[in-house]
Amino acid sequence: MIVVWGGNRLTDCVALLSWNDRTVLRIATSPIRLDFFVPPGISNGTQPLEIVENQLVAPTPQPREVRVISSPEAVAVLWTELPIVTAQAIGTDGPSGQPMVLLRTDLRPMGMNVFDDAAGIHVGDGLLARTAFSRCSTAIFLR
Repeated sequence: MIVVWGGNRLTDCVALLSWNDRTVLRIATSPIRLDFFVPPGISNGTQPLEIVENQLVAPTPQPREVRVISSPEAVAVLWTELPIVTAQAIGTDGPSGQPMVLLRTDLRPMGMNVFDDAAGIHVGDGLLARTAFSRCSTAIFLR
C-alpha cells in the first residue's frame, strides 16, 4: 500500500506516526481501516483517545466531541466537527499496481503539533517534504 501524505510517498510502512514507542497512526486498505491513538497527558489536557479499525474504543464513556465516519473507500475522524484525520482510497499506483491512499491530518486540536498542507508534513518546527519511504516500521517517530 502507498500512502500519499503531505506530498510524501510512504510505501508499505507498518506505522505512519508513533509517539514514545506507541503507534499513533496506522492505515490499512480493502476496506480503508484506521488505527489512531492520542496519548494521555498531551499539552492541552485532552483525554486519551483510541480508535481501532474505525471504531472508537476508548475512553469510556466516549466523548461527544469525537466522531468516526467511514465507508469502504474512506474514513474521517472529527474532533468537535474539525477533521483531524481523513484517509481516502485513490486507486492504484500505475507501475506497481499497489493500492493508494490519500491521507490528510491536523492533530493540533488534540494538542499535537502535527499537520500537513501543500508544503509537506509539519512536525513541530520541522517539515517533511517530497520524500519517499519504503518498508519502514515507523515513518515518523516522536518522543
